[in-house]
Amino acid sequence: MKQTGLKLVVMVVLLLSFAATVSAQSPASVGALLDQGGKQLTGDEVSRLYSGATVSGVQIGRPGTKFSVAYKPDGTASGSASWPGGNTNVSGSWSVNNVGQICNDFRNSSGGTIKGCNSLFRLGDKFYTAKTSDRAEPIYERQYVR
Repeated sequence: MKQTGLKLVVMVVLLLSFAATVSAQSPASVGALLDQGGKQLTGDEVSRLYSGATVSGVQIGRPGTKFSVAYKPDGTASGSASWPGGNTNVSGSWSVNNVGQICNDFRNSSGGTIKGCNSLFRLGDKFYTAKTSDRAEPIYERQYVR
């Protein structure tokens, strides 16, 4: 009987540990983020978040590419990106559009363009970006340093 009780306690502890691990994982989509209590940022919140911050993360759609970009209050930005086997510098301008998305218009050191707008979200103390606010859209975590 003691062994059965001990086995039950061990099983409960393992199940609770698994549940805590699953709930601590980052959401994979806009819908999952919203279902966990996340919120989409407004245009004013996006402006305050980016102005004067250095933003880093993984490039949308390119999981091997990491970047770090300084967003200046005057609407200019510069930084770098790296991937296995290469790197580049980027510079250009940024703005927030009328639907509250961050918009970048960058050139890399090879002359290529990086242009587009993304939606921003917050869940707890973490920030995420996505191409759109569609529930199925994948999200990517972002870090902001001042």
